[in-house]
Amino acid sequence: MDENTIRLLDLFGAYQPEEEMKARLDDVKEIDMKSRQVTVTVHLEDYLPLHMVRKIEQGIAGVYSIRKMELKTVYDPEMLSILRCSDIGEFLSELFAPSMSILAGCKYCLNGDVVTIELKGGGKEMLAPYLSRVEKWLSDMFCTTVKLCVVSGSA
Repeated sequence: MDENTIRLLDLFGAYQPEEEMKARLDDVKEIDMKSRQVTVTVHLEDYLPLHMVRKIEQGIAGVYSIRKMELKTVYDPEMLSILRCSDIGEFLSELFAPSMSILAGCKYCLNGDVVTIELKGGGKEMLAPYLSRVEKWLSDMFCTTVKLCVVSGSA
């Protein structure tokens, strides 16, 4: 940790997460207290599901009255193999709410650095505008280029 890095729980000492989460939190990369927005990047050794990331964000934002709290998780590239593909669906639904129904019953397949989403029905064209943002999110998270391939199924 360099001199420009602050431990998350040192900065937000009043926020007390559950023990499992507490052990995983690491360092702060960017803080804008004037606008009450915080972006935190944590380098983790164990995969933290997206719903837990959102829970931490909400907890810190609530304790500190932060308008926008963003927790970016970063993993070594080889950890891509343990990606919870349901997190892709959850992230897509944050970008485009109807994706929840499009992704219902879909199958995810990870092959190297390509995630294939096999839809049960249609909707591929509706997801298309959001796929580059999901690819960037995954690529940033795993420090490697990740590609998404969506395959339409038959209704």
